[in-house]
Amino acid sequence: MLNVILKVFQISLKIVIGIIFSLGVFAALTPLFASFAINETGLIYYLVILCVVVSAATAPTFRRAFGRSFLLLGVAIFMLPISTLVLSGTVVNETIDTNDSAAVVGGVIAGGLMTMFAGFVGFFLGTVSLILGLVLSLGGRREVIIVESRLSETNKSRSEPTFK
Repeated sequence: MLNVILKVFQISLKIVIGIIFSLGVFAALTPLFASFAINETGLIYYLVILCVVVSAATAPTFRRAFGRSFLLLGVAIFMLPISTLVLSGTVVNETIDTNDSAAVVGGVIAGGLMTMFAGFVGFFLGTVSLILGLVLSLGGRREVIIVESRLSETNKSRSEPTFK
């Protein structure tokens, strides 16, 4: 009975981890979702939450749950420059009159600066998130191998080391 309660508690904590990271993933993808001509992005929001929560909840350990969540967050942050580029193109297309060339040039320059800033932020934060996710997801074994050299005290000759 206690084992079942602990398993339910473990899965519920993994779901909370997934929900927290899904908010970060959705915040990173918000410029992309805002550029679509969809008034309601609730369905997309729930699909993002479902994807991150399922990947975290099905992880065998908490460490792997954090690792998978960081990997998804890193991919979303790496997509930040692309989503900002799409958003700035949509905004320039919808708000600026094409007959005013100065406004078009200003909109393109502003969109380029927004994309450059998003690229700078997305590259560094995405790199940190992906490395952290890879370390947590694929982290190796935690054991130490002791190599002992056997030197004979009488003849001081070297022999090959052996694993203990």
